[in-house]
Amino acid sequence: MNAEILAGRGAARRPIPLAWLLGWLALAVGTLLIRPAFPIDESRYLAVAWEMWWRDSFWVPYLNGEYYSGKPPLFFWLMQAGWKLFGVNEWWARAVAPLFGLLNLFLTARLARRLWPKESVAATAPVFLLGAFYWALFSSSTMFDMLLSSFVLLAIHALVRYWQGGSAWNFAGLGVALGLGILAKGPVVFLPVGSVVLLAPWWMNERQANFSWKRWYGGFAFASVLAGCIALCWLIPLAMNTTKEYFLDLTIHQTAGYTVHSFSHRRPFWWYLPLVPVLLFPWSLWPRGWLALRRLDVRRDSGVRLCLAWAGATLLLFSLISGKQAHYLLPAFPAVALLLTHALQNENATDPPGATFAWNHGIPLLVLLLLGGAFAVFPLLSSRNPKLALFAHSDPYPLVFAGLLLMVSALGLIVFVRRHASQTTVVACSLAATTWCALLLGQWGIFHGSWPALDLRVPSAVLAQEQAHGHPLAVRGNYSGEFSFYGRLTTVVSELSEDELSGWARDHPDGCIILHVDEATPLPLDEVTPLYHAPYRGDVLTMWRAADLVSHPELAHLR
Repeated sequence: MNAEILAGRGAARRPIPLAWLLGWLALAVGTLLIRPAFPIDESRYLAVAWEMWWRDSFWVPYLNGEYYSGKPPLFFWLMQAGWKLFGVNEWWARAVAPLFGLLNLFLTARLARRLWPKESVAATAPVFLLGAFYWALFSSSTMFDMLLSSFVLLAIHALVRYWQGGSAWNFAGLGVALGLGILAKGPVVFLPVGSVVLLAPWWMNERQANFSWKRWYGGFAFASVLAGCIALCWLIPLAMNTTKEYFLDLTIHQTAGYTVHSFSHRRPFWWYLPLVPVLLFPWSLWPRGWLALRRLDVRRDSGVRLCLAWAGATLLLFSLISGKQAHYLLPAFPAVALLLTHALQNENATDPPGATFAWNHGIPLLVLLLLGGAFAVFPLLSSRNPKLALFAHSDPYPLVFAGLLLMVSALGLIVFVRRHASQTTVVACSLAATTWCALLLGQWGIFHGSWPALDLRVPSAVLAQEQAHGHPLAVRGNYSGEFSFYGRLTTVVSELSEDELSGWARDHPDGCIILHVDEATPLPLDEVTPLYHAPYRGDVLTMWRAADLVSHPELAHLR
């Protein structure tokens, strides 16, 4: 084993964990400071938590006055728990998911110590996990996937403990983890965990002749029942406080809809395959990593087989499900990080003949350099061709500046890595740090270049003022709660069709109507002044007095 690659266990535990702790802190705090919640997903989840809060509805999630069946309540409960302590605020609500992202790093390290106790995999595996661009993006986002990944890791950790001689109490821990996973994102938690359980005869150590499969599968059955009981602690009060239709939609229709014949995000079986290399960037473009993975001892190493079963079965099962989103694969990322770290730290073969720095490490560095160039060039092209613009009236210069900074960082990294090319751990930390840099710079450039097209705070303040004056609110089309949290709205925003606008305006002359209008649509600004008028997510967001729609009926037909 290369002594330069492996910093011994005692030496590696200090600097490298500090690296991923600082990386997580930079991503979490940097994202909070750089941008507000993005529409529509992040703003929707904040809106649900807020509406549960002001309605004092602990059991039933609400969105815009209606029962919300999109997700279970654990994420919203955690947001409200912080609000109980600190008051209603944005920073805590958006910090919940990143805190679970931090927990995932510790759980990955803890699992590595159990699988390979004689190696320093535990010190560096979190670097590979947090260094994956897509994982880093979601570890700082207000989404459910970090919570789900934590409970998957806790469940698999309980299974490994039992396999390594733990007591039957580990199945109780497994049940609690599965139950909390259900409350976090639904029964989907059983896919990665169930795969590990069912494939245990393949990945377990064959020398354990006295291992009882009856206890193994019986324990999993007990854990599943316990998980169901935990879920029922919420589902029973929910059923008592809602309607039968809503209960069935949340518990059965949602699960069956995504699994068999998805009503949204329906994609073909092979959809994930070309996406995996993109999700695992920069590690998917690192030849050193692929060479190391190729030399893994699958036949003798049960830890390797466990991770392969975890990642491979998760990919297969999610491919079989009708509804597909890239972030559904995130619970499998820790398995990939463990595999890659273990492979690199056991890499003792010499480089292929003629191998150079460019072959070993240059490809991902070159891609990062090109990514910075794309950041810098694309906005300039879009300023000349409006069809290429990300959002209407976007300012190209923040993203250009971010791209130039990323190019400088990538060039500096190339010079640094050339001097430490034999130290794979150093190169991995450097690649991860540049990935974090790219993510923060990209968010900063996109948000500040497209403000106010992505900023919900200003239009939310306008609606909050209308609410304070007692004016009713309405929108043409659908409302996903974009403005509810930042505006602290307690007024239901009426969703109207184009034919209903005029009648609603006559009945509520003091009301406020939200219209999304195409950028190319001319507005009669000389005749009437809107309450708000600014670019928003590719179109123009306008707000009008209902009385103005009565006196100018053509406003209702703006498209």
